[in-house]
Amino acid sequence: MRFFICDKIVTPILIFAIVPQAFASGELSWQACVDETVRGNSELKSAFQSLESAQYSTRGAYSGFFPTLAGTLDYSDSETSGASSESYNATLSANYTLFNGLQDQARVNQASAQTRVQEANLAAVKAKISLDLKTAYSGMLFAQRSLTLQQIIIRRREDNLKLVELRFQSGRENKGSVLLSRAYLNQAHYDALQAKHNIAVAQAQLVRVLGRDEDAELILNEDVPLEALPGNPDFRRLVLSTPDHFQLVAQEDSADAGIKAARSGFFPTFSLNASTGKTGQDWFPENQRRTIGATLSFPLFDGGKDYYGTKSAVATFAVARTTRENGDRQTLTKLKQTYTAYIEAIEKLKVDESFKEAALKRAEIARSKYNNGLMSFEDWDLIENDLIVREKTVLQAQRDRTTAEAAWQQSQGKGVIP
Repeated sequence: MRFFICDKIVTPILIFAIVPQAFASGELSWQACVDETVRGNSELKSAFQSLESAQYSTRGAYSGFFPTLAGTLDYSDSETSGASSESYNATLSANYTLFNGLQDQARVNQASAQTRVQEANLAAVKAKISLDLKTAYSGMLFAQRSLTLQQIIIRRREDNLKLVELRFQSGRENKGSVLLSRAYLNQAHYDALQAKHNIAVAQAQLVRVLGRDEDAELILNEDVPLEALPGNPDFRRLVLSTPDHFQLVAQEDSADAGIKAARSGFFPTFSLNASTGKTGQDWFPENQRRTIGATLSFPLFDGGKDYYGTKSAVATFAVARTTRENGDRQTLTKLKQTYTAYIEAIEKLKVDESFKEAALKRAEIARSKYNNGLMSFEDWDLIENDLIVREKTVLQAQRDRTTAEAAWQQSQGKGVIP
């Protein structure tokens, strides 16, 4: 890749190394951005906290399998026919439910499913943040390189204007060509101004993904590592390994457990209870009291609550199943779309680079011809403008290739966030 300036060829490696010194203190590598995103991204922290909350809820759901233990202290002062009496009670009681229609197991299954929902959500968030990071990083890199390229275009436009003015002064060019060349130079300065503003916007987007609050100037010193071109993927198999699929399956399992929880109301409840304590008219009471018992409760009628609750749970499960099926179809479509866009972005970059190579050679030949009076200004102008367009297009294609790969990875639930 080369840039034509006057009668010299300059390599872009050197050109892209030309960066304002003001950025030097904020240089970042790609891996440094990944590490900082892992540490500072707010959305990622929120996903981890949601998972932690779900894990605690799952642990709490197991409480139904354990006995409950409670202690009470009671004091009463009563008066009957002018005679008053005081009583004190200190009791320690225990209750253990042996069977409640499998309600406790259903609650555990629901909580476990919700934990798996949050695990899948965390994986999806990681993939999304990876896409956000690659998009913001490549956007920032594009903005920086666009400014550098625009500065080169300004110098080329300045040289072109000088060349046209010399030919005009010698009577070999008309005034219109001079004015058009000066307008091109003004346009180049305006484009450079836009490029500077685009850097500020791109930097704000990158800083947000990194999780920073300050607005210190940054400079990126390397490209995003790219993967090799994938083969022919098995899209239906990929669907079953995506976070979206796992999340929908977990939601379906949660709805299934909801049916079992609703049906538990139709079954009897059997529990054991025991208490021990002391009672008396003085503190601390000394009279010993113990009780041991068992309770068997049969639900007879609750106004249709359990019946309609079960109906609702069954309908919710049907919705969850349908949602999963539709979600898998949407994921399949998304996989195919992002893969197609990814392949096309790779090929478009190749095409744009080949056009740019041709434009560079044509510009080199055309400049020589125009300088020697063998080509008209109009023909030379078309070739010069085509070169500038091709140079900008290649930068855009490089950015689009990176973001297309990131979108393909995100659709699979993959990315650079560990």
